[in-house]
Amino acid sequence: MQMHRRPWRWDWLPDCLAQDHHTLTMQAFFFGAAGRRLFAAFHEAEPASGSSAADQLPAVLLCAPLGQEAIRSHRLLRVLGDTLARRGVPVLRFDAFGTGDAEGVDEDLDLPGWVADCMAAATELARLAPGRPQAWLGLRLGATVACRAAGRWTQPAAAGLPRPPLQRLVLCEPVLHGPGYLDELAYATVNALESSFSIRQAWWRQSLLDAPEQLQQEGLGFALGERFFRQLQALREQHVLVPASVELQVVVPAQLPDAPGPSASGRESQAGAVDAWFQGLATVPGSGLHAVPYHFDWTAEEALNTAIVPAALLAAMGGLCLGHALGQAGLARSAHVRT
Repeated sequence: MQMHRRPWRWDWLPDCLAQDHHTLTMQAFFFGAAGRRLFAAFHEAEPASGSSAADQLPAVLLCAPLGQEAIRSHRLLRVLGDTLARRGVPVLRFDAFGTGDAEGVDEDLDLPGWVADCMAAATELARLAPGRPQAWLGLRLGATVACRAAGRWTQPAAAGLPRPPLQRLVLCEPVLHGPGYLDELAYATVNALESSFSIRQAWWRQSLLDAPEQLQQEGLGFALGERFFRQLQALREQHVLVPASVELQVVVPAQLPDAPGPSASGRESQAGAVDAWFQGLATVPGSGLHAVPYHFDWTAEEALNTAIVPAALLAAMGGLCLGHALGQAGLARSAHVRT
């Protein structure tokens, strides 16, 4: 993957993401059908000062990743929601059924249900921010789910009010190869048991090589139900399609951190899959694959010496949600940009 890189400079943080100290309003509530209540946090947009430009910006839906990755990225998404709200952009975060504060348990989560929950959250965002188009941002497996939901969202609604248009998808390190992702979770689980809890069992390491399925049905303390596990085993990049009418922006790290063992090669294979997947898509002009200089350890339970909210990643995701070109902000940008 050929990338054009520039060194990061703090003064290149886009004006649209500059921080201020206004008081923000956030609503936390449950929504959805009885027996499948979902949890949401809505960041109300601050009124624009003397300009109607903010009213033309999209409302943003944030799709969290899975399990420990969701915990690890919670602060990042919270800060992103606040930052966009300060610029007049309404933002909705949500927990899918079986995750976070939503109803259900770990084993209730599956991909079709998660996709349906994403659409329900987008419908709720349309109610809270009427008249605005939408942009969806997803992290890791949440990005994969957002892609699948976008394919359904852009189809004509069977009944009810018309859906607001989905302007763009912003995907951060989407998971496109299920077996590789399961391997990554299994290795991270064993590493956590050995390093954080000082529990060492020789058969764990051997099982990672000989019978990885024995360790793949739990990811860092979060159970994977049998149905969800099989769905992830079958996941491939050709199953993740993007509607031709939706602008696509994909974010990957400019350089993967050094990590010993198969977990490093697993993440490299994920990055290669994202590159090949993007190049094979027929996307609208303005879509791009962007290499951003950040290090975010998705699976580390403690994640010592890593940023909780990497500034470069925050600026990239926020700017792309609003349609800003990353090159103008001094961020590294891929050669794969459709014009």
